[in-house]
Amino acid sequence: MLLALAACGDRGPGNAEAGFPFGGAVVADEPRAAQVAARILREGGSAADAAVALYFALAVTYPSAASLGGGGVCLVHDPDEAGVVALSFLSPRAAPTPGAIRPTAVPANVRGMAALHARFGDLDWRMVLAPAERGARLGVPVSRAAAQTYAAAAGKLLGDGESRRVFAANGRVPSENQLFMQPDLADTLAQLRIHGASAFYEGPLASELVAGVREAGGTLSHQDLTNFAPSWQVPLAIEFGNDNVYFSSPPAGAGLVAGQMWRMLTDRRRYERAGEVERLHLLAESASRAFAGRTRWLADDGTSVDAESLISGGYAREAMRDYDPDRASSVGAAGLPAPRGGGAPASTGFVAADVLGGVVACNFTAYEPFGTGVIAPGTGVLIAPAPGPDQRNPLSLGAVIVANPFVRNFTFAATGGDGAEGVTALTSVLAEAVVNRRQLAAAVGRPRVHGTGGPDLWIESDVAAEAVSALERRGHGVRRVSSLGQVNAIYCPSGFPAEPDKILCWAESDPRGLGLDAYPR
Repeated sequence: MLLALAACGDRGPGNAEAGFPFGGAVVADEPRAAQVAARILREGGSAADAAVALYFALAVTYPSAASLGGGGVCLVHDPDEAGVVALSFLSPRAAPTPGAIRPTAVPANVRGMAALHARFGDLDWRMVLAPAERGARLGVPVSRAAAQTYAAAAGKLLGDGESRRVFAANGRVPSENQLFMQPDLADTLAQLRIHGASAFYEGPLASELVAGVREAGGTLSHQDLTNFAPSWQVPLAIEFGNDNVYFSSPPAGAGLVAGQMWRMLTDRRRYERAGEVERLHLLAESASRAFAGRTRWLADDGTSVDAESLISGGYAREAMRDYDPDRASSVGAAGLPAPRGGGAPASTGFVAADVLGGVVACNFTAYEPFGTGVIAPGTGVLIAPAPGPDQRNPLSLGAVIVANPFVRNFTFAATGGDGAEGVTALTSVLAEAVVNRRQLAAAVGRPRVHGTGGPDLWIESDVAAEAVSALERRGHGVRRVSSLGQVNAIYCPSGFPAEPDKILCWAESDPRGLGLDAYPR
């Protein structure tokens, strides 16, 4: 596989480093899966083909966040359609089962990816799934990104007999560069490749899955599987110049939080006019307001959300009515957990773009790192816990795409992950790239802050001491952490597709992680 791997330097408009025709790109948190998707693009696949191949590869290489047992959301820009569409396949709770000890999520990712491929895929389904099956059967060298997730969750994986057999047959979880094979998962993927996604929800494989979940103490039935269906939705959209900024629709909470923050930041050009320190203050203040109000709109199923009113200019002006550029506001604690402290991630996101201007940005979650840590015997599928209103809600899920609905090109696409702080990270990168026209590497690498409405402001340890002092003088209590969120992004400042002499596009994986941005050529 021939890949042009992005260098670690500062890339952006005016830099001639990307001096070759843009033929698409993929950005993901796990490099082996990103390489699979880049090859799919090289072989003529659409962004949707690459996204589907990337997801199933992640189910093999990055199961802490992308197990077949979880759920997710996507945004899709297709140049043949005027605008962007959203796809939601968040897991519902399986019906209660007498005697069960593990309330279980209904596996949703497989049908979600099938819906994406059916509408926007070009390559044969079997071709798209083959790399993941091959990797599970023959083994994939464990990347450093994956090895860290195994090490962080070793106790969890060693605590269940079936998971221990799969992930630690020699008594140790997989380590970097170890060739790791998963034959049961390979058999499951083979059935999906041959018989299609419906095999996961009806027939012998579905029966094996239900029996395995029940044997492991979970709550899954044939009816749960049969009744689940992903849904196509109209995304949230906010006009910005000639473009629309599209966010994932509820109940994916990150889309609505990011949309509210974006409206607060851009109303009256606040972010554009602010200085460097005030931008950190402004990000924290807008995040605090968005998070503090979340209990008023975040229902388990999203049905109580009047999303359009919450991203309106009027709502933003009212929310920011008491904003003071020189003083921290007291907006009330939002009750969110502290930023994740280096454990295995429960969510992941990626972006794929093709040579024709198609873009897919998706987030996936296992609801907790490695789900329950329990595998349904014989399937290789990690069981995900039932989503709930606490840390397992979809607050960290949601992508963003900036596109022009008239000329049908896109400018920016990104996903955020690694907990609720991924929302503020995503919005920060969006604002830096699209509002300030900052080079993408600089926008992604810029030090971050995270406010949740509580008394303290979380701030990355590499924020300059002068900026920290300025925030403290504004009344912020400051808590330092090593990193906040993880963002994967693709940015084409002049739009893509565009005239050949105007094409400048960059893909960037977050330096806080160990992912990969790859170009097929």
